[in-house]
Amino acid sequence: MLEIVFAFFMGMGLGIISGIVPGVNVFVSVLLVFPILLSWEPTSIMFMYITLASVHQYFGSVSATVFAIPGTSTSLPALHEGHAMFQDGRGGQAIMTSAIGSFFASFFAIVLIQIMLPYLTVFYQIFNTHVQVVLLTIAAMTIVIFSSNKFWISLLLWITGNVLAMVGIHEYYGGITFMTFGITELYTGIDLLPVLIALYVFPVFLRASKFGGRIHFEGVSMDGYLKAVKNMYTQMKMTLLRSSMIGAVLGFVPGISWGLSTLIAYNTELGIRKRNKLYNKNGDVNCLVAAESSNNASVYTSMVPMLFAGIPITASTALIYDVFVYKNINPTLSFFESLYGITLIGFGISSLVGLFIAGKYVNFLKFLSGVDIRKFYIVLFSLLVIICYTVAQKYYAGVENLIMLACLMPFGYLLRNYNTMPLVYGFVLQDIFIESVYRLYFFY
Repeated sequence: MLEIVFAFFMGMGLGIISGIVPGVNVFVSVLLVFPILLSWEPTSIMFMYITLASVHQYFGSVSATVFAIPGTSTSLPALHEGHAMFQDGRGGQAIMTSAIGSFFASFFAIVLIQIMLPYLTVFYQIFNTHVQVVLLTIAAMTIVIFSSNKFWISLLLWITGNVLAMVGIHEYYGGITFMTFGITELYTGIDLLPVLIALYVFPVFLRASKFGGRIHFEGVSMDGYLKAVKNMYTQMKMTLLRSSMIGAVLGFVPGISWGLSTLIAYNTELGIRKRNKLYNKNGDVNCLVAAESSNNASVYTSMVPMLFAGIPITASTALIYDVFVYKNINPTLSFFESLYGITLIGFGISSLVGLFIAGKYVNFLKFLSGVDIRKFYIVLFSLLVIICYTVAQKYYAGVENLIMLACLMPFGYLLRNYNTMPLVYGFVLQDIFIESVYRLYFFY
């Protein structure tokens, strides 16, 4: 029992840190405590992991909303919509609605899994490479079509993101070398952080600081949470249901998981809001809730392929799978199914606690109200540069990351008047898209 309690608090702590600090994602967090996990019982390991993954989502959206710091690529919608709301003096609303939407979606996913338990075998027979390619194609089309740019600009940005992601030597495709120009530092490709910072965050900072001004942020309160629940019930029922369903269902699918389900839910809502002429260019709360709800729903259902099919579909679940292998445990299907109960309990408790501690954390940030916005972004950008270096320096590539950041920043300046989300998502999804198409090619 004591080990379970310790596992819970470790998961909470790691979830908070990984949500706040870019580069310290769920995979890295599990890797940091790998030696400790080797001495734990399987139930404690699963309890820690699901707590970590759940809390990570709550704090990732807070950092993206307030600081425009994307912990992971799944935080991009929160950065785009949430930070725009923060700039507009609606930061408290953004954080509360995101947290409540995530909480609702978490329990929606739990209920959905309970209903689908008898049908999971059939479900995995339906979702094959063909369906995966279709879903990835839909995601690519939606981000290009529904972006605030002109169609041809978004398409060009998407292609650019894919081209940047292809830089390097690709052993999977027979050792093909692409756009390395003989520079050895490019053989391993371009890291995500320089691309995110230079081509997405930097243009956001430039646009936001253009007219100066001061930050207006009053934090959140319990009364605010209750009002947000009431408003969401009356105005966002369909958004919550739609995005929770998208996240929960796509979380089941091998090769899809968190990132793509978030993107599809976000762009679905974006398309609906724009078609009905309801989209708020200063930060749309419905689109924000759609992304965050889908994100949290898919966190839990992404465990299902491992629990009920013996297939770890994300890097972090694969690492948990490896922990059991290191412990000489035979990770059979019946073994994983025996862990379903503890996973369910851990996710429910961590979602409930995450809802409130995220709000408490946010209230520590009320001191930002009244701060000069230009100085705020200068400090944040300096912090991002440090993070860009330190994260890569773990692999002795810190200087290379800074050089790449410096090379990309002029392009970020030129793109300051455009929404560069298509570029970033083209970069993030390129590997999985090309691999799926490659597999499909060999089928025929």
